[in-house]
Amino acid sequence: MTYEVENLSVVASEALAYCTSINHVNGMTNAGTTINMRWRATICYQKKDKQWLITHEHSSVPFDPKSGQALMYLKP
Repeated sequence: MTYEVENLSVVASEALAYCTSINHVNGMTNAGTTINMRWRATICYQKKDKQWLITHEHSSVPFDPKSGQALMYLKP
C-alpha cells in the first residue's frame, strides 16, 4: 500500500497556518481488493506555547451531482 501527498500547499503566519493537499492511496487490501483513490484534505494549525496544534481537519471527495456518488478515482 502506498500513500502520497500530492499538490501540497502551505500558508503560514506566526500563529496560524493551513495546508491543502490531494492525498492518494494505491495498493491492495487484505481481502485482495485493489484500491487506487484520491481525496482532498485541509488541515488548520494554531501555534500555542511554541507548539503547532491541529485545530481543524477536513477531507472530501468530489461527487457526481446527478447520481450523488463519490468520485474518488479521478486524477488531478
